[in-house]
Amino acid sequence: MGLAALAAAVLYANQGEPVTGRVGDSSNAPIAGATVTLQMIGKPSETFTTKTDKDGIYEFREAPDGNYSIEASMRGHVSVRYFPIRIRFPFGFERDFRLPPDEVFESDAPGKAHVAGELKVGDKPMGGANVCLRRRSEQVCTTTNRLGQYSLLVQPGGWQAVVTSQKDKEVVWRQRMLLAKPGEYRDQIRIPANHK
Repeated sequence: MGLAALAAAVLYANQGEPVTGRVGDSSNAPIAGATVTLQMIGKPSETFTTKTDKDGIYEFREAPDGNYSIEASMRGHVSVRYFPIRIRFPFGFERDFRLPPDEVFESDAPGKAHVAGELKVGDKPMGGANVCLRRRSEQVCTTTNRLGQYSLLVQPGGWQAVVTSQKDKEVVWRQRMLLAKPGEYRDQIRIPANHK
């Protein structure tokens, strides 16, 4: 073995194998730009996030030993999560995902407005936030998942969107919304990047 090949082998051994895989749609076509989140079970601080490349491939080069959940998500698709998976250096892990479409059909919600999207402050997902649509005595609420995703079905009309933090229950954002007719309203709740 030559010196260069030996150095490459030592470097590879020190890095270990990655956690990797491919994210595709229901027909197994690659999904570029999907978010893949690796989270250690019982230790939310040990969370790693990456995006898939143009071929739907994701990769985590390093992760501490432990048991994890791994989730793939993409706007317009149902998020898919697997757990537990066990990671032990230097061994890698490979998991492919197929994300079905996330669609609300008129027959599923006749006459309703579907308000859905990803809640973010700048580029950071706002997980665990309480999202409510309110008008007069009506209120419809949900809690965002770790990726900031939410989905609500309401009657068309004028509503106020109210976002509160789960931690201290303080109002983070208020916004008027006019849902003029039935159908989908995606990513309508927008918190400015400079909002404190």
